[in-house]
Amino acid sequence: MRTITRAWAVVLSGVSLVGLLAAGVAFGAPGETAMDLSQPVVTVNGRAITRAELYRRLEETGGERVLADLMARRLIEDAFDTAGLKLGDSEVNAAIAQMKAQAPNEAQWQAFLAQQGMTEADLRSYLTFSLKVKRLAEKGVDTSDAAVRKFFDDHIEQFGRPETVVLSEIVLRDEAKARRVRGLIKTEADFARLAREQSVATETREQGGVRPEEALADMQPEALRQAVAALAVGRVSQPIQTDDGWRIVKLDQRHAAEEADFAQVKDHVREAYLAASAKQVPALIGELGRAAQIKIVDPRYQGLSRMFEAPPAQ
Repeated sequence: MRTITRAWAVVLSGVSLVGLLAAGVAFGAPGETAMDLSQPVVTVNGRAITRAELYRRLEETGGERVLADLMARRLIEDAFDTAGLKLGDSEVNAAIAQMKAQAPNEAQWQAFLAQQGMTEADLRSYLTFSLKVKRLAEKGVDTSDAAVRKFFDDHIEQFGRPETVVLSEIVLRDEAKARRVRGLIKTEADFARLAREQSVATETREQGGVRPEEALADMQPEALRQAVAALAVGRVSQPIQTDDGWRIVKLDQRHAAEEADFAQVKDHVREAYLAASAKQVPALIGELGRAAQIKIVDPRYQGLSRMFEAPPAQ
């Protein structure tokens, strides 16, 4: 399952929103009842460490990072509201469902949330804000069918299906042994048996040498790709030298490349087009900050003004 960071993280001037959520837990969420900072959080040998001491150290070690997140969040929230944009519960629910579908079962979903240090409520808040950032970044992009179609025509190779193959392999350390093993292969059953008995590739050995389906154009090294390109389905190669030894491969399946049909991939194309055309998040934050009235009162945080400096002239 992909992590939240990979699937959804929005980085604001190099600071992830996961950090902001963590800070919300540490410093207290907006609207939370004020706490007595003199109260102990823990005692060590009978001596108290107060909440004030904890907060002071947190500010010393991460104050600028957290404040940058808070400033960026305020800018985004204000800009979203000022622009009159709306985000429905259905959109957030769909985003959560998309993530949840990647988990095999409810137990693994809950384990995933626990690993991220989140509850489902935290995730909803996080995704709501991420979607607002996305909507603002895409604001002003031409989303007409004609624009999306032009993007498809200009990048058609990205949306088709490349030629793919399924291989079985036997990986050996030296050429002499590879040639001996190759001489023993007479049938498909021989190949699978020898892969289990002789191959040093632990990731494929127990499956009789079978590798996952892969794009032929991406196969490395070149010698392996050329050998596979010349094989007929069901045929076995001679030993091929690779970086980690010698490979004997059998071509199990070959799937021809397929050109994309715009009608079938239109939604995917639209998402790719929006991602390519939207403003980059740091640029968006900088633009909003330069248009905002920001006064940094605490001199320790004057360096945050760099977030909103105009980019260098080209």
